[in-house]
Amino acid sequence: MLVGILYLLLSLLAVLGAAALMANSTWDIGLLTAALGVIYLLIAVGCFKGWSWVWGLAVVFGIINIILEIYTLVSEGWANWLSPVISILIGLLILWYLFTPKVRRWFRT
Repeated sequence: MLVGILYLLLSLLAVLGAAALMANSTWDIGLLTAALGVIYLLIAVGCFKGWSWVWGLAVVFGIINIILEIYTLVSEGWANWLSPVISILIGLLILWYLFTPKVRRWFRT
């Protein structure tokens, strides 16, 4: 399922971002980012399995992801813009796709 693949990609981006943050001695934000990566991975597994409760979780964390990435762009400036922009685009694609009738039927919502 496309949403599962996109959440796997977000998980990978979050883990890579966490590693970069921890390499720069920003352990608190790095651990939070790593935790988000684990949550995204769990959502991806739930998407592949069609667990109905994962649909709502995917919507909530899709919105959270977009908000956090916009915050990242604003707070860090546009010097490192590529990863946040990719994450925002993935988040928007996920939200759009989650509300299509086919996906709603898959999750039985």
